[in-house]
Amino acid sequence: MNYRKIRFPFGYVPKILLIGNGFNRAFGLLPSAELLDMLRTKKDRDDRERSLENLPFPLRPIALTSDCVDERMKDISGELCQLSPCREEADILRKYAALPFDAILTTNYTYEIERSVEPDFRVFPGKTCKHRKVAVDEGSENHKKKFSTYYCFDNIRPTIWHIHGEAARHSTMIIGHYFYGDLLSKIQQSVEPLKSGLAICKKKNLDVTVSSWVDLFLLGEVHIIGFAMDVSEMDLWWLVNCKKRNFPNGRVFFYKPDIKPEEELIAEAMGITVRKDGYENIYKDYYFRMANLLSETVFDKNNITEMESSNEKERT
Repeated sequence: MNYRKIRFPFGYVPKILLIGNGFNRAFGLLPSAELLDMLRTKKDRDDRERSLENLPFPLRPIALTSDCVDERMKDISGELCQLSPCREEADILRKYAALPFDAILTTNYTYEIERSVEPDFRVFPGKTCKHRKVAVDEGSENHKKKFSTYYCFDNIRPTIWHIHGEAARHSTMIIGHYFYGDLLSKIQQSVEPLKSGLAICKKKNLDVTVSSWVDLFLLGEVHIIGFAMDVSEMDLWWLVNCKKRNFPNGRVFFYKPDIKPEEELIAEAMGITVRKDGYENIYKDYYFRMANLLSETVFDKNNITEMESSNEKERT
């Protein structure tokens, strides 16, 4: 598992794509309800089953597994590793991966993006993967902690980060309220080092070195699509608020045509630009359409970014 240094000039705002489970849901790969059924250890009486729907999503796995979420994630890890996108979903994911984003973040545990752009991609529970890299110095304290926050999939363009963990490393998968809180704590611990590191880079005119997906989210211009951004996603809402308060150079764009009023209210308060256009009743068509829109509105096709040039030098 090699060390992958990712850096860009101070002041550069990387363009980041965040993809959620909406793509899988549209193509029937692994809807959230199906994942919860895979975790389930018991069937309750009907009235109690209906009451589960009133719980915020991070609390449902606790009720479904009698608070044995981590054990159940280990049990289903191998099955999740084997899931592959259908040809139509792979086609659309390749369209998004071909856009010149500096990185892709995904909340998914599964590897449909990697398998769409790399037909020979292979990963197994508990095994090393030639594409997986750690983005912190091997001698650092962060590397010793081995948080999933610091691991990405490289040798695939662009770099892909599984921000809620990945199936082949079941202990990194974030599902259940306890693990959301644990992740949020780790995210908070990374903010001050980033701020102090930026101050040094500014003073000494140095490139910024990225240690985690958290750095990319806070420093970048983030485009979120295919992700519900439910109000229970406390880690990401906290990050958006932290970004607004401390790292205002990069904006956040949220593409969701069926956004709930309460979600839109809090999104606007936190400075997120909400885009509700483009949907005509079929989400498959919507995702194809939005890939073209992102290509037209986000990128200047005549401009080769400094980030791309810098990262190509690193690769060679």
